[in-house]
Amino acid sequence: MKLTQIARSLALCTVLSAPLFSTSASAAVADDSFKSVGYLPIYRAYTINQIEFNKLTHVMYSFARPDANGNIYIMNGGSAADLANIRQKAHAVGTQVGIALGGWDDNYSTARIFENLTADPTTRANLIQNIVNFTKQHQLDGVDMDWEHPTASSAANYETFMIELGDALHAENLFLSAAVVSYGSLASHIRDGVLAKVDFLNLMAYDAQGPHHSSMQVAIDSVSYWKSRNIDANKLVLGVPFYSRGAAVQTYAQIIQQSTDNACVDDAGGKKYNGIPTIRQKTQYAIDNVGGIMNWELGQDSFGQYSLLSAMDDVINQVDDTVCASSVEPTPSVTPTPTTAPTTAPTPAPTLEPTPAPTAPPVTGDIIAFVPGKTKVSNGDVVSYDGKCYQAKNNPGVWETPRLGSWFWTETACATPTQAPTQAPTPEPTATPEPTLAPSPTPTPVPTTAPTEPPQPTQVPTEPPTSAVPFVLGQTKVSNGDVVSYKASCYAAKNSPGTWETPRVGSWFWEQVTCP
Repeated sequence: MKLTQIARSLALCTVLSAPLFSTSASAAVADDSFKSVGYLPIYRAYTINQIEFNKLTHVMYSFARPDANGNIYIMNGGSAADLANIRQKAHAVGTQVGIALGGWDDNYSTARIFENLTADPTTRANLIQNIVNFTKQHQLDGVDMDWEHPTASSAANYETFMIELGDALHAENLFLSAAVVSYGSLASHIRDGVLAKVDFLNLMAYDAQGPHHSSMQVAIDSVSYWKSRNIDANKLVLGVPFYSRGAAVQTYAQIIQQSTDNACVDDAGGKKYNGIPTIRQKTQYAIDNVGGIMNWELGQDSFGQYSLLSAMDDVINQVDDTVCASSVEPTPSVTPTPTTAPTTAPTPAPTLEPTPAPTAPPVTGDIIAFVPGKTKVSNGDVVSYDGKCYQAKNNPGVWETPRLGSWFWTETACATPTQAPTQAPTPEPTATPEPTLAPSPTPTPVPTTAPTEPPQPTQVPTEPPTSAVPFVLGQTKVSNGDVVSYKASCYAAKNSPGTWETPRVGSWFWEQVTCP
């Protein structure tokens, strides 16, 4: 979770093995235990009346924190009155309310307070009692622990604290959850005792390095990592972002204000986020593989027709996509792409005889057309989608839309490329294609020039230092105190950064220093 609306650069990349999917290619149905968790920060209180609490199982008011003596307080900008208002609205529709404790801060002060209080048995017991008292005083249902982040030196105390806190909360019939990184070196500090004690674990599967901070692959890798820790899969709750990174950090609501077309894609001018189709895919993936879906955060949503929370809820309740269906499955007669698919050639062949089918889905020969949410496939099956053909791999579900570069699909040549569809009752036999007919590639691919990490817009290119070791993302290993150069600046390592913790101003892992 985050302390501010645009906070946190958390490096979370380690390449992991492929995940385990449900054995059936058909989509599973969410049962009554499936969780839909949303965080509501103190600075989003103005959105309380717009939030559909009936589409959540849990809402976490974010954040409260301990002071140096272990007393719990709501952060500045929040209030007991706001918390009471949330509780009243949520409880009225059967939604549980938790208090999120901690949150990110750039100077690590909150984590340091947790470290100090949990290191001593007396102060730890006092902290736990104060947390229980706060939860009961405000008539809440539980606590979400958001210590960002336990280190190697504090991991043992964190484990002891969470076990004792869980026992104290459970004795009062209150839940304990925890927000954790998606994977990587920091995840190893969440010990097995914590996994056994929490009621569920909220995976922050966003803010990753790379072309997209919260791609489908990031979600898959996060679930794969935590499953490898032998935690009950039903305790895992997959997190998704309601904001962008990349060219700009914006809320999903801001992105929709710029254009409602942005609801159906994941990239708006270099801003990388999760649109409705991806949110639906991740929700179905969560139903198939784990115990819930989580969002950071509710106040960033676009309320109404383009709501991401509603998109999640629709999948949970098996409601078809009515917003992006036309853009995901362009089968109507709006500039249809030819069903002949020269996918093995680098460019479309201009002399191929076009055979668009104005009212039929794109089918080539005996190849079935993929319909999102409906078509069930097995590995090796070939489908047609948007004028191209794809072969299934890694057990795609009904919401894994075929696309170039997908982990679930490989683009392949279509059989009998010149065979016309059988469902074309009205096309003119001698009609020529529209003179500006677009080639078969879709118009919204991820830009091929995307760097391997989000650009640093404020960096001033100066002469690089001559003696500091250049930091290479994913390769350079450092110890605390080592100085590296990165994008013409120098940084000293602290808090044991991994190879994916990018040096930057304000990072918990790095401190900018004068280049030697």
